[in-house]
Amino acid sequence: MTEPRKSRQNEKVRLAILDAAFSLASEVGYDKLTIEGIARRAGAGKQTIYRWWSSKALVLLEALVERVQDELMFEDTGEIRADLIAQMQRVAKLMTSADTGCPFIGLLVEAQFNAEVAAAMNARIYAPTYAAATARLKAAQRAGDLDPELDPVMMVELLYSPIYYRLIVPYATITSADIPVFLDMMLTGLQSKGTTQRAE
Repeated sequence: MTEPRKSRQNEKVRLAILDAAFSLASEVGYDKLTIEGIARRAGAGKQTIYRWWSSKALVLLEALVERVQDELMFEDTGEIRADLIAQMQRVAKLMTSADTGCPFIGLLVEAQFNAEVAAAMNARIYAPTYAAATARLKAAQRAGDLDPELDPVMMVELLYSPIYYRLIVPYATITSADIPVFLDMMLTGLQSKGTTQRAE
């Protein structure tokens, strides 16, 4: 088999494995997801999976990232409130929708006890999202829309806390309609003094 053909075949198998992991996790839950089940659905050998990933969590993480990475990024329309609402609503949907919610929550729980999974989630999901969020917030600070003295990293943590709180303490599900309400409460404290005065 020539190298280009082998590469195409490997990519076909890789995608089949990722599709199998993602669909199975959504159907049976993270706890019941197994490498054996993934291999069976993908029509691939277990050794093929273990050659590329060391655990079911890392297979599922790659499958999740390939589906949602673009949704986690920020637009810059020049309106910080609108940009934050749009991105935060996509994050809330990711965490609560039927197809992506179960895989994400399973990985989130696994990361609390598995250092390898925690590091992988940080590298593949959290670090890129933090970088995009802080870049957008810094742009808003330079534009005078947010207080320039505030730490952008701490702003990110404040902004996303309600989403994670509702996820971990499930007395109520976070909805798209909740995001503008939470955000407007927080923006009152994050806006620059000049912006607040202009609004008044």
